[in-house]
Amino acid sequence: EISYSDDLGATWTDVEVGDQNNQSIEAFALDFKGRIWAVASDGMIYRSDDSGDSWDLIESGTTTETLVDIEWEDEYTAMVVGESNTVLVTTDGGDTWAAVTGPSVGNDLTCVEVSYFGIFLVGAADDTLYRTDDDGDNWATVRDFGSGTITGIDLEQDLDYGGWLVREVSGEFHVFRSRTVGVASYL
Repeated sequence: EISYSDDLGATWTDVEVGDQNNQSIEAFALDFKGRIWAVASDGMIYRSDDSGDSWDLIESGTTTETLVDIEWEDEYTAMVVGESNTVLVTTDGGDTWAAVTGPSVGNDLTCVEVSYFGIFLVGAADDTLYRTDDDGDNWATVRDFGSGTITGIDLEQDLDYGGWLVREVSGEFHVFRSRTVGVASYL
């Protein structure tokens, strides 16, 4: 079951997504066409074209790992990340998904965010923030925080171009804020 709000969070409507082989839904994203995308365990991606009233199951066919986050760059390009360094990319609006080599061999990827400039930032369970300018063909380390897990990234898409990053370290959560203009200096 998911809930959505069409009045800026004042009220919420529950929608039954259903159960598919005991999978768990991990994250949602709205694409540029107004469709809702959900990523789940067993490498599955779901899509709703009608505000969550019904859902189509899209098998990625490339992994059985749990997918944990999805982010759309534009109406054609999106990235999904998941356990065991899983990265899936679409460049045709979600019709097909391809596996690319992730940035953190042997580690789970935990979150993905895209900047205004089309640069994907990916957080990992090894407490490292990675970036790719070319949809996952090449990766660079932005920052290795040390001994925790990056659990979330959110970037402003206005003139500030700053962002936030959340890390979990020994059961405590730490929030980092970047106000620096320029993608290379995030967080």
